[in-house]
Amino acid sequence: MLAIRSKDRQGTSSSDFRIKVQQPISGTYILSHAHIPNTIYNVRDDNNSIVVQIGQYAPVTLLVPAGFYGVNELLQALQTQLHTADATVTCSYDDRTARITIARPSGLALEFTAATSIAPLLGFEPEVF
Repeated sequence: MLAIRSKDRQGTSSSDFRIKVQQPISGTYILSHAHIPNTIYNVRDDNNSIVVQIGQYAPVTLLVPAGFYGVNELLQALQTQLHTADATVTCSYDDRTARITIARPSGLALEFTAATSIAPLLGFEPEVF
């Protein structure tokens, strides 16, 4: 069995590289198993912004760091960013309804109109709430 891992590659490209093996190999082989994890980021620089306005303060654009997130990890990252504007903002997910809620006791406006808005990823329409 020969395991080829990306961390063993020689070169900087993830799609064009060489692997140095311990023993020379030759012949014809059949691939019997491949494990290709999903490494495509669902949050990127082109879909990671949210504009938030707390009360009468000026709107602030917040950016969720690019990365691959499950729903709970995404909400935690979003809440971390929202807490930089106001610590009372909460983000939650209902497993039963598959709905995301972003809330504050009062005076919260969310703007999802920017071209780089995170709205579609969260299931919101591109508008102001």
